Amino acid sequence: MPSARLVWIEENAFLGTDSHQHATLVSSQQGEAVYGVKPTELFLMSLAACTAVTFVQVMQKKRQALTALEIDVEGTQHPEPPWQFERIRMLYRVRGTDLDPQAVGRALELAEHKYCSVAASLSEKVAVETGFEILP
Repeated sequence: MPSARLVWIEENAFLGTDSHQHATLVSSQQGEAVYGVKPTELFLMSLAACTAVTFVQVMQKKRQALTALEIDVEGTQHPEPPWQFERIRMLYRVRGTDLDPQAVGRALELAEHKYCSVAASLSEKVAVETGFEILP
């Protein structure tokens, strides 16, 4: 069962650990606590990481010679509290030898809509836009 723990360090800074004791610094980046990842950006990274894991696995199963993957994620939030995400844009940049664009598209579809628990947990009110580029 997934689990995590968050411990207050100081001011607006926290140390998060997962069930395997991997640690991440989290902060609001306000006041003197300007180190660590903002919670909203950690959420965007979680979405990208969740889809990336499955994407790489699917590409390997399809015998696609993937050599690099970068995902740029950008979120637009509501201007009023609780500042929920209204739109998230994800751009996957992939590199490999003779990558099939259809295989890339299908792998992304599976990663985002079938296997990513973070994406599945998003409200239907959040518009997620996805694109990809195959780099030379």
